[in-house]
Amino acid sequence: MAEKMTYRQAGVDIEAKEAAIAKIKRMVGGSQSEQVLRGIGAFGGLYRPNLKGISEPVLVSSADGIGTKVMLANAVGRFKNLGHDLVNHCVNDIAVMGAIPLFFLDYLAFGRFREEVALEVVAGFVEACSANGCALLGGETAEMPDLYEVNDFDVAGFIVGLVDEKSIYDNQTIQPGDCLVGIASNGLHTNGYSLVRKLFFARDYERCSERVDKEEEPLIDLLLRPHLTYLPVIKALKQIRLKGMAHITGGGIPGNLIRILPESVAAWVQWGSWVVPPLFMHIQAEGTIERSEMQRVFNLGIGLIVVCAPDQRDQVLEVVVRTGYSGWQIGEIRSGTRGVFFD
Repeated sequence: MAEKMTYRQAGVDIEAKEAAIAKIKRMVGGSQSEQVLRGIGAFGGLYRPNLKGISEPVLVSSADGIGTKVMLANAVGRFKNLGHDLVNHCVNDIAVMGAIPLFFLDYLAFGRFREEVALEVVAGFVEACSANGCALLGGETAEMPDLYEVNDFDVAGFIVGLVDEKSIYDNQTIQPGDCLVGIASNGLHTNGYSLVRKLFFARDYERCSERVDKEEEPLIDLLLRPHLTYLPVIKALKQIRLKGMAHITGGGIPGNLIRILPESVAAWVQWGSWVVPPLFMHIQAEGTIERSEMQRVFNLGIGLIVVCAPDQRDQVLEVVVRTGYSGWQIGEIRSGTRGVFFD
């Protein structure tokens, strides 16, 4: 008589996942406001938005992942910051369009379900959602043996926000003479890690404790710093009628700033107008990387760019500092073919 087969023997442990989900439900409550009618556990999350003061509501959505930064976190067993990475990245993407985040959903996929990883990542989601004022409304946890190696996992996130149509940054008022104000990042955020892994960790992770010139933290701590949220400064800047904003992610300044430029103008970035953090210089030296390649892979210390009229520049910089960030005028808008160039 043939042996009876179970799902667990095939590599999927339903009981272990359900036990962890019960713990996750208890964690998530802290991020859910009264707008959440039904969240974790239902077939779909229910959310009633507060539309007070909004005459023409528009939903804004985005989805993203963390890329191979997951592999570094997995190698050293540090997972909570990944939750902050993903939430903050998604929040920034919709905030630069003028939206306030409403709710976030996540997707966690494992080769073999690991409760400690799931709970730590979700704890990061809860903390980051609470800090950004959005609800962790739901998610999916999948165990897929054979598709992933046993200890591998991946994570993705999905966000929905709300903006009054008249408050959307349409970027069409950007014109020659406008200023580019750059707001500091705190490291790589969530981009460039495939290159970094090849440079520093191609064979093993012995270089994690390596020191970077002028930095107090070891290399691995610098690399695992969580992606900043720019929502506080973006909210504070709403008092000024800005021309546009760009979140600097994969593709660096050239690949992201161009996304908000009208056809008839070019952005000129003044190289040397801000201090590039030592970590990026360390990466460049390690790989003998051309400056142009660094510029199109990494944020190089600028995580957000604001476009404003020249007479608004000082006010913008004052708001940036008042909200706890650092900023500089890093360039200007000129007439010309649409593109991003460095002086």
